[in-house]
Amino acid sequence: MLKREHEVALLGAPHNPATPPPPPSAAGPPSVQHSLDELCCLGFMVFAYSVRSMDRKMVGDLTGAQAYTSTAKCLNVWALI
Repeated sequence: MLKREHEVALLGAPHNPATPPPPPSAAGPPSVQHSLDELCCLGFMVFAYSVRSMDRKMVGDLTGAQAYTSTAKCLNVWALI
Protein backbone atom coordinates (compact mmCIF):
# COMPACT_ATOMS: atom_id res chain seq x y z
CA MET A 1 0.00 0.00 0.00
CA LEU A 2 1.38 3.39 -0.89
CA LYS A 3 2.02 5.88 1.89
CA ARG A 4 -0.79 8.21 0.73
CA GLU A 5 -3.30 5.36 0.45
CA HIS A 6 -2.29 4.18 3.92
CA GLU A 7 -2.90 7.68 5.35
CA VAL A 8 -6.30 7.92 3.69
CA ALA A 9 -7.21 4.48 4.99
CA LEU A 10 -6.24 5.46 8.56
CA LEU A 11 -7.42 9.07 8.67
CA GLY A 12 -10.22 9.05 6.13
CA ALA A 13 -10.60 11.27 3.08
CA PRO A 14 -9.48 14.89 3.47
CA HIS A 15 -12.26 17.23 4.52
CA ASN A 16 -12.37 20.90 3.65
CA PRO A 17 -15.02 22.70 5.75
CA ALA A 18 -14.83 25.77 3.46
CA THR A 19 -16.23 23.79 0.53
CA PRO A 20 -19.88 24.78 0.03
CA PRO A 21 -22.47 22.07 -0.54
CA PRO A 22 -23.46 21.42 -4.15
CA PRO A 23 -26.39 23.53 -5.41
CA PRO A 24 -29.77 21.85 -5.76
CA SER A 25 -30.64 20.48 -9.15
CA ALA A 26 -32.20 23.04 -11.49
CA ALA A 27 -34.46 20.37 -13.00
CA GLY A 28 -36.52 19.98 -9.83
CA PRO A 29 -37.29 16.95 -7.73
CA PRO A 30 -36.69 13.51 -9.26
CA SER A 31 -40.44 12.85 -9.57
CA VAL A 32 -40.87 15.95 -11.76
CA GLN A 33 -37.86 14.99 -13.87
CA HIS A 34 -39.21 11.46 -14.26
CA SER A 35 -42.59 12.80 -15.39
CA LEU A 36 -40.93 15.06 -17.96
CA ASP A 37 -38.90 12.12 -19.27
CA GLU A 38 -42.07 10.07 -19.68
CA LEU A 39 -43.78 12.91 -21.57
CA CYS A 40 -40.83 13.24 -23.93
CA CYS A 41 -40.86 9.49 -24.51
CA LEU A 42 -44.60 9.52 -25.23
CA GLY A 43 -44.14 12.50 -27.55
CA PHE A 44 -41.47 10.66 -29.50
CA MET A 45 -43.68 7.59 -29.79
CA VAL A 46 -46.58 9.74 -31.05
CA PHE A 47 -44.28 11.27 -33.66
CA ALA A 48 -43.09 7.83 -34.79
CA TYR A 49 -46.63 6.50 -35.15
CA SER A 50 -47.68 9.64 -37.04
CA VAL A 51 -44.84 9.20 -39.50
CA ARG A 52 -45.73 5.53 -39.98
CA SER A 53 -49.34 6.54 -40.57
CA MET A 54 -48.31 9.03 -43.27
CA ASP A 55 -46.11 6.40 -44.90
CA ARG A 56 -48.97 3.89 -44.98
CA LYS A 57 -51.28 6.50 -46.49
CA MET A 58 -48.73 7.35 -49.19
CA VAL A 59 -48.52 3.70 -50.31
CA GLY A 60 -52.31 3.35 -50.30
CA ASP A 61 -52.72 1.19 -47.19
CA LEU A 62 -55.61 3.10 -45.58
CA THR A 63 -56.41 0.38 -43.04
CA GLY A 64 -52.81 0.39 -41.77
CA ALA A 65 -52.78 4.19 -41.75
CA GLN A 66 -55.94 4.27 -39.63
CA ALA A 67 -54.45 1.77 -37.18
CA TYR A 68 -51.29 3.88 -36.71
CA THR A 69 -53.39 7.04 -36.45
CA SER A 70 -55.55 5.49 -33.74
CA THR A 71 -52.47 4.48 -31.75
CA ALA A 72 -50.97 7.97 -32.11
CA LYS A 73 -54.24 9.50 -30.94
CA CYS A 74 -54.35 7.29 -27.83
CA LEU A 75 -50.74 8.13 -26.98
CA ASN A 76 -51.51 11.84 -27.39
CA VAL A 77 -54.41 11.55 -24.96
CA TRP A 78 -52.20 9.74 -22.41
CA ALA A 79 -49.52 12.39 -22.76
CA LEU A 80 -52.09 15.12 -22.25
CA ILE A 81 -53.58 13.48 -19.16
